[in-house]
Amino acid sequence: MGFILLVSGFVVYEILSEWPVSKQILTWLPRQIVGALEIAGPMQSFILAVVMFIVFPGLALLTVVAVAKTLSNASFGTISRAFALLLIPTMAGAHLIKAILKTTSRIPYWPYAISEPAGVQTAGKIIDETIMLDKSVPNALYPLISFDAAAILLIVLIFTLLIIHKSLSLRNLSKSVKAVLLLGVLAYWSIFGLTILKWRF
Repeated sequence: MGFILLVSGFVVYEILSEWPVSKQILTWLPRQIVGALEIAGPMQSFILAVVMFIVFPGLALLTVVAVAKTLSNASFGTISRAFALLLIPTMAGAHLIKAILKTTSRIPYWPYAISEPAGVQTAGKIIDETIMLDKSVPNALYPLISFDAAAILLIVLIFTLLIIHKSLSLRNLSKSVKAVLLLGVLAYWSIFGLTILKWRF
């Protein structure tokens, strides 16, 4: 559960930080806390990480599980594990989308990574603008990546529904509990869905 908690928050930051608009929204509260407490230096990053990777996902998870618990005699742990299981496809899909985005954006650097593996001289030339990176390939792939991201999100949603229908871990849970957990997962999934829709389309 601790692993799911951390990764679920981390994946949200991974995707939303790619688009400046969603990054500003996501980091608004942590920035307000840092500003109010007048925190400076490395502690700023620590506070941001705690809020985004522990506080946000922790509150979300506890809210969904607490609501589901009121509708069931199942233990808090059982419901929590079921919810964590349902989050895994969306988390994996978001990681895959992030990998595609990062891999594609690095294509202009590949020739220089081969010609100068250490990268020190190349980095200096890029900073000095002696080298101009050829971004024609990433730009050409841009529309395809958008549709790939949308397809991945649809696929993970289908997998989530299959887990609800067939998983032994959820078989003993009532329909009302499953409905609450599904709504929780859909809320989590919609964070990525809306971001990709507004950013890429």
